[in-house]
Amino acid sequence: MMYRKIFIILSMIFVFTLLKQEIYEFINPVGQALNRVSAPNNDKKEALYACIENLYCGNSYVVSAYQKPKSYKDPLKIDYQNVSFDAATFFAKEETENVVTMNRIGRIYSYEEITDFDFLYSNFFTVASVTSLNAQRYDVKKLLETNLSIQKDSNAPQILIFHTHSQETFVDSDTNDTDTSIIGVGNTLAKHLEDMGYNVLHDTSNYDIVNGVLDRSKAYTYANEAIKKHLEKYPSIEVILDIHRDGVPDDKLFVTEIEGKKMAKIMLFNGISYTNINGEIDYLKNENLDANLATSLQMQLLAEAYYPDLMRKMYIHGYRYCLHHRGRSMLVEVGAQNNTIEEAKNAMLPFAITLDKLLSGEKIIE
Repeated sequence: MMYRKIFIILSMIFVFTLLKQEIYEFINPVGQALNRVSAPNNDKKEALYACIENLYCGNSYVVSAYQKPKSYKDPLKIDYQNVSFDAATFFAKEETENVVTMNRIGRIYSYEEITDFDFLYSNFFTVASVTSLNAQRYDVKKLLETNLSIQKDSNAPQILIFHTHSQETFVDSDTNDTDTSIIGVGNTLAKHLEDMGYNVLHDTSNYDIVNGVLDRSKAYTYANEAIKKHLEKYPSIEVILDIHRDGVPDDKLFVTEIEGKKMAKIMLFNGISYTNINGEIDYLKNENLDANLATSLQMQLLAEAYYPDLMRKMYIHGYRYCLHHRGRSMLVEVGAQNNTIEEAKNAMLPFAITLDKLLSGEKIIE
C-alpha cells in the first residue's frame, strides 16, 4: 500500500512537471505568447518580450490568441482586440535602417463613437471655411462598410503615384536633386509598396511647371489629363495617390517619432465638390466621392490603431482635385516645408504598411 502511494505521488509530480509550462501558459496569456516564440537571437526575443509586456500591462490589452510558429520566418499572430502583431515582420531576415519592426497599438474606436457624427467631426476633421460637412453628406455607416480590398497582382500596374505639385520641397532639399523633393518621397513609397508585392506606376512628370516657370494655376487640369491616359493604358490601376507636402506657418512642425525615427506627420485631404456659396458643384462631379471618403476614413482608423500620432486630422475642402478617377484615391500631405526629406521618407513605411492593411481588407473598430 505504501509503495502504491509513493508511486501515485511520484506520478503526480512527474505529470505536473510535464504540464507546468502548459498550466503557466493557460493562466498567463502573456506567457502563453512569449513561450511560443522562437527567435534567431536573444536581443530580438528580449525586444519582443518588452513589447508584448508593455502592450499587455501598459494598455490592458489581453493576448486572446496565438499561433505557434515553426520557425522565425513563419507568422506568430497575437491579437489585441483585433489588432495583430506579425512576428514574421518582426523577425525578418533582411534588416535595414528604414524597417519599422513593430506595429504600434494606439486608439481603437468603438462603432458607437465612430458612428456618432459629432464625435467624428470634432476628433477627425478639419473643414475648410469654404465648405461644410454634415451627417447627410457623410454617411459614416456606409463608409465603414465599404469593401476596399484588392487582389495583389504584380503583372500589371495596380497603384498609380503622381504629384500634382512636383516642385514641392523640404527644408533641406537640394534643388538639383529631385530625390530630395516630394518626388523622392514618392520613390520611397513606391519601393515599399513594390516590396509588398504591388505593381506600382510612379509618374514623376511636372504638372506645375509651364514653359520652365512654376505655375500651379492649371496643375490639376494637366494632371487629370495624364491620369486619364494612364488609366486607358493600364485599366488594371485600382489605387491612385497624389503625394504632396503641406505649406504651414513656420512655427508649426508636424513631426512624430516611431521606433526611434523622426517622421513627418501625414494628412489625408478630401475634396467633396461642394461649397457653401454654390452648393453642389455640378461641373466637378465625383461619382467616386463616397469611396474616396471611405478610403480616407478607414486608412485613418487603421493608422490610429497601429501608428498613433502619425496622422493629422483629415482635411475637407470644397473642390474635387484628382480624386474622381478611382474610388481608392487619396491626396496625401506628407509633412510640410519645414520638415526634412528624411522625416518625410521615413513616414512612407508605416503609411505603406497601413495602405497594405487597407487593401487586404483589414478594418479596425470595436
